[in-house]
Amino acid sequence: MSSYLLILRRNQAEELGLPQEEMFARFKQFTQSLHARGALRAVERLKPSAEGTTVRPANGAIAIDGPYNGAEESVIGFFLVEAADQEAAHAIARECPILLVGGSVEVRETEFFPKQ
Repeated sequence: MSSYLLILRRNQAEELGLPQEEMFARFKQFTQSLHARGALRAVERLKPSAEGTTVRPANGAIAIDGPYNGAEESVIGFFLVEAADQEAAHAIARECPILLVGGSVEVRETEFFPKQ
């Protein structure tokens, strides 16, 4: 088994196309399904990009930019899942409700990183 990060992206300026309550219910069902299968390791929803900032080097110092308008597709959340291989991770991504509203799911395998 490997771990995969499913990065959810969507243009936050566009309408959902579904009632927010229905979208929330679909995500809850998706999350519960992953948990029941033993595939869910973590999940988080992000606040809108209009509330975020970026920290980067600038002219020999560290600059903090933002918040941003969020007119472009931005990361809105993620799922960390366990899957046998990339094909299985893609199968999980295809179930994600974000696809119903024009969003996308980037699938990235994680690599071991020593924590000490």
